[in-house]
Amino acid sequence: MSNLLTSHCLPRQALGADCEREMFALFDAHFVGATPASFRRDLDNKNWVILLHDQANILQGFSTLALYSSEHAGQPISVVCSGDTIVRPEYWGTPELPRSWIRSVLTLSQDMPHPLYWLLISSGYKTYRFLSVF
Repeated sequence: MSNLLTSHCLPRQALGADCEREMFALFDAHFVGATPASFRRDLDNKNWVILLHDQANILQGFSTLALYSSEHAGQPISVVCSGDTIVRPEYWGTPELPRSWIRSVLTLSQDMPHPLYWLLISSGYKTYRFLSVF
């Protein structure tokens, strides 16, 4: 198996029902207690999705994002909120997700007010490692 992945960032509304089912199946296989309702609730609160596919175009991972403008202390700011994220263990250590994540966030936020704040809820140590990088 090749560890080569390709990524695509697309608006949440562009996901089809089949893709959403694939995403939930992948998520459900790796998180205890996942339900379609809780997964859908999180997905509906995000406006961007990064999909990771292998060379056979099989979904091997994804991350969801909410990017929005807000205000703090009377000043405009931008916020990125990370949502559900999973990569199949066979693809851990491949650089495509972090590379695509930062490229997507920087591109999507370029016309938004700055500074840009990242709100992160993490259930594992791998995500924490990216805090100092990003």
